[in-house]
Amino acid sequence: MSVCSFSGNPSFTPNESRFSGLAVIALLLGCGVAWYGWWLLIVWVVMLAALVGGRVMFIDHRPTRIFYLIAFAYLLAALLFWLVPQVVPDAALRPGRWIANSPGECPRSCW
Repeated sequence: MSVCSFSGNPSFTPNESRFSGLAVIALLLGCGVAWYGWWLLIVWVVMLAALVGGRVMFIDHRPTRIFYLIAFAYLLAALLFWLVPQVVPDAALRPGRWIANSPGECPRSCW
């Protein structure tokens, strides 16, 4: 008789966990956002916009082409109006800054 023989219902069964490709991408994107912040989101949106924009060129069906163009416009607007200001928050020209003055003239605040 073997000491390691097993019979009956096991109390522990090894579980095979399989991750889908989408779950892995979402996990990597979430971890990347935690460590790299807004820069990774900018790269992600640029890659998506490139894929969608490249796809538009090969579509002949007009409603599908319009859908892809709207998706491309949304990604571009999200990039310009939401993501870039998160990375460069003080890039807007405010009144009284030396850049807005005439060339060669620098007010006392920039000395």
